Amino acid sequence: MLTWFWLPGRRARHALATGRPEQARELLEPHAAAGHRKALSLLASVAAAFLARAERALAADNPEAAWDDLLAAEAVAPGLPRAVELRATLTKLAAATCRAAFLAGNLEFVGGAVTRFKARAAVHPTLDWLPAAAADWQAARELAEQGDFAAAIGLIDRTRSRLPGDVVDGLAQARDGLAGRYDQARPLQQHLFAAVERKEWREVHRWAEDLLALAPEHREARQFRAMAWDRLAVSAAPNGSPATLAGRFGPVVPAGPRFSHAGTVTGPIPVAAPAAVTVAAPRRLFLSVDGVGGFLLLFKHRIMIGADANPAPIDVPVTAGLQRVHTEIARDAEGGYLLEPKDGAAVAVNGEAVTARRPLKSGDEVRLGATFRFRFDQPNPLSGTAVLTPLSHHRMAGHATGVVLVASNLLVGPDQDTHISVPKAISGLIFYTTADGLGVRADGPIRVQSVEFHTNAVLPVPCQVETDEYRFRLDVYDPRS
Repeated sequence: MLTWFWLPGRRARHALATGRPEQARELLEPHAAAGHRKALSLLASVAAAFLARAERALAADNPEAAWDDLLAAEAVAPGLPRAVELRATLTKLAAATCRAAFLAGNLEFVGGAVTRFKARAAVHPTLDWLPAAAADWQAARELAEQGDFAAAIGLIDRTRSRLPGDVVDGLAQARDGLAGRYDQARPLQQHLFAAVERKEWREVHRWAEDLLALAPEHREARQFRAMAWDRLAVSAAPNGSPATLAGRFGPVVPAGPRFSHAGTVTGPIPVAAPAAVTVAAPRRLFLSVDGVGGFLLLFKHRIMIGADANPAPIDVPVTAGLQRVHTEIARDAEGGYLLEPKDGAAVAVNGEAVTARRPLKSGDEVRLGATFRFRFDQPNPLSGTAVLTPLSHHRMAGHATGVVLVASNLLVGPDQDTHISVPKAISGLIFYTTADGLGVRADGPIRVQSVEFHTNAVLPVPCQVETDEYRFRLDVYDPRS
């Protein structure tokens, strides 16, 4: 027996001497289970090594590592006085940590932390009342999000009545915050209901938006806002002639293609579609399509490309060695595009130097300066919209996947004649310009900020939009982002 244990015992002692109690435990446990006295004696040293390392971890402000080593020591040698003392210290620290997180309103952390500490057999009065109190506080938050501030405040008051005296004041700030929001929400709700009775739909929209800023899940505010959008869409419906947008969005193409469910072009739709709400039409928007990329949308018929050192007057800033204003691209009356170098800037198209204005055709590769390259595409002959896709490593308009020069519409879908290609999609989207901004058309429901429209919606900026196949976000482009 002694000869059989000699080698593993020697290895276990070496592991302990070099700070590897886990390896020592693995070597000793089979022999200890067989009743070997020296193995049992050495396991006490293993437990002591775990405890020493746990104390060092606690001193280094790493309580998680201390817990791991304490549990390992207790598994090897239960009931050691040193382990009992360390457990008491770590349990007090756990309770204080959870309590501080609760008073700070970090309720998600509280739930997970209490569960974790109880799994370690930590016993403390704070860990008993915390889970229910955190659940009540979270429920109060959800009630407030729905606009039921009175119920939220009542729930907070009942929760406070069950808490220890030195914790009650910690929820006072949360209650005061709910009461303040309640005071703001009551007159907004009164204004909203009065506007609905008067059928003043722009006022309805205004008061609903203000109320939703305080209570994003307020059911009536959401319903009335959707109602206002619908009424405004009807009142702003076109009378059969497309909106005149020259000077704001460039030349207007009277009609654009419509996608079938298979993604093919089947016929024209009016460029101007019903407006939902009055939407500002910024000079530059940024369209982020999930799973595809981000695109800078420009609505001018003439754009400037140049260095990003001073992006304010530049439509498309580029991180490359370019002049401040390097080149201009302009759309003509027939929907074609002309490229013009500025102040002798180095420009080449398909490898040939360009020194004066020249037309661009779809597929042209343009080089600005020594290294920056992009491809010019005008994929749909029925649309005057063009796309600039960077080919070199330089950043073009921040991290944009491409720049879209929007004439009247922007086609997204699986076909080759779309401006933004989504090969895995089945159906397509059409973004169109209106007198009030930018709208979208899809073959199915469109959810704008969680409010559902049928096939058409004019988009507020910023907004988050979902259809059955697509999810995208529309923002004002910030060159500093």
